[in-house]
Amino acid sequence: MFEKIGLIKQGSHYAHSLHTPYWWLKCLVGPGRDDSLPVNLYHRLLTWDIMEKPRLIRNIDTLLIPLLGKSLVLYFKKKNPPMKS
Repeated sequence: MFEKIGLIKQGSHYAHSLHTPYWWLKCLVGPGRDDSLPVNLYHRLLTWDIMEKPRLIRNIDTLLIPLLGKSLVLYFKKKNPPMKS
């Protein structure tokens, strides 16, 4: 599908394993609710992780990616157009 529009896949990986349990919690209590203490505390943890990038949390995230990776990241490169003579 991507090659048809002129892209060449360069690589891929999963990411955001620590976000998966957050969404499980969010769905468990109701996605529209913002008054759940466990959800709010987990959100604070995720925000802290994003802002501070602590090594321990990064290592835990890396270990869990094969099991819980929430996002699929794809890398592409545009095919070079044919040279005009």
